[in-house]
Amino acid sequence: PPDPWRVDPERSLLLYRNLAEAEYLSGRFDAAERRLGALIASAPSAAAKVSLCLAQAEQMNLRGHFEGAFEVLCQALALLGRSFPDSETAAGACFVSEFAEIDARLSAQSEQALLHQTEMQAPERLLEMQIHFGLAYATYQTNRGVSYVLNACRMVRLTLDHGLCDLSCIGYVTLCT
Repeated sequence: PPDPWRVDPERSLLLYRNLAEAEYLSGRFDAAERRLGALIASAPSAAAKVSLCLAQAEQMNLRGHFEGAFEVLCQALALLGRSFPDSETAAGACFVSEFAEIDARLSAQSEQALLHQTEMQAPERLLEMQIHFGLAYATYQTNRGVSYVLNACRMVRLTLDHGLCDLSCIGYVTLCT
């Protein structure tokens, strides 16, 4: 169709992501990266753009382009109206207060209450958790230690605010180590 995004946005997203993945898997790394960049720009919704950013960041992480993945994941957060510090100094300025907040909230709840939270349902929050999962890898690989633990705080805060998901354990484990 002339405008596949308008006709069937979900199927278009799936097909475009799969095409970029096939290009990547066939060794056409630059073509996959260019395609994803163009698709991110043309995607009709923030959720579709974020999904494509996640695919691009994953490919960058796999190729060892961790700084590029970090930038793409920060852009994805911005699409959801969130931000992430771009330097360790800025992350340090956020970390102290965010960690204190999370520590107080965790101390006020029993282990049982934490384990029996409701399931995270909001699609945008689930995408946000996926972004933070990608950031965990990118910040670790780029030796951004303060950003790494700040990211864990944000994963735990999302869990406390919106419920458990399969990535909640990553935030908890990172925060506790």
